Amino acid sequence: MDVNPAAHDLPPMLSNDDHNTTNPERIWHLAYPEARITPARISREAVLQLVTSATKPKEYVLVDLRRDDFKGGAIDGYINLPAQSLYPTIPALYALFQAAGVRQVICYCGSSCHRGPRAAGWFADYVAAQGAPATESLVMTGGMQGWAAGGPEFVRRMHRALFVNVMDLHSSHWERRSLSAIGFSLAENVYHSLHNTVVGNLTLALAGNISGYWVSAATIDTLGRWLIQSGSFAILTILFCIFGFTYHSLSSSSLIALYVLCPSFSNSGANSTTFIVFEEIFRTRSHSTVHGLSAGAGKLGAVITQALVRLLKNKGATDKSLNHVMQIFAAFMVCRLGTTLLIPETKRQYLEYLI
Repeated sequence: MDVNPAAHDLPPMLSNDDHNTTNPERIWHLAYPEARITPARISREAVLQLVTSATKPKEYVLVDLRRDDFKGGAIDGYINLPAQSLYPTIPALYALFQAAGVRQVICYCGSSCHRGPRAAGWFADYVAAQGAPATESLVMTGGMQGWAAGGPEFVRRMHRALFVNVMDLHSSHWERRSLSAIGFSLAENVYHSLHNTVVGNLTLALAGNISGYWVSAATIDTLGRWLIQSGSFAILTILFCIFGFTYHSLSSSSLIALYVLCPSFSNSGANSTTFIVFEEIFRTRSHSTVHGLSAGAGKLGAVITQALVRLLKNKGATDKSLNHVMQIFAAFMVCRLGTTLLIPETKRQYLEYLI
């Protein structure tokens, strides 16, 4: 089966110049053709019946089209395919859905007024071009807002989005600014856009992430585990404070420097030492238990951080995940610096002595 996005079954994508828009980021859908088919709608009650049915085979798929505006959660069993990047993947998605026996593709967004109908229309166009009348492309009426307002029976079937990935927020703004500053943001089509994103991110990763591990490997037996970990937390506190309190006045060059330095010091510090120190300070007979407790405490800290980020990320800010998120991270770096004071130094000590 041909799953080439450039196949004649889908109209070609348009350049932003074709629409003479000055802000293609805000009007993302202008890069794609309008849907020819108006998709049918399905009520939230009908979707609830599908979700709660224990006897019928799963011949449907729920497609959540939101990218970074998850409010309240999502419907159980959903898959997240942001509308902004959906169009080029429709042929591949169609092939996967056909192989899985999917008969109903149910799309929704926040209100199902814009992204939902648009994406469902695109998919309906492709289904019609393939001559597959058994496959339906539908829009859930009311979207996620209507679902959440439907009552307890609907709310019980919601997957609470507690574990929102901060790196998604990170990518949506900081990477965009960083890639733009180093010349990897402009592209004529989807291929060049993906190519520039990959090459740009690899450049930033080589400059920050990998270099941090190299520094740690070279100095961990001379500077010591404790000094590397505590020093990285202290420096990260300063960097996150700069990020958080001066974000809106940062130049592109300053942003790139901070963008590279933060993961570099993170990887040269705790991201390296935590794999070494715990193996050295925990006695062999209790390795599994205390290492598990330590890892669990770290995950609990991640959950608490995510919850605080969701509550405070927009307080006093006009854009998501900007200055207040960095201020929260700075506060957590101070806490981690305090806990590092409890860890003994284990450099250049014999294993027999440690255990």
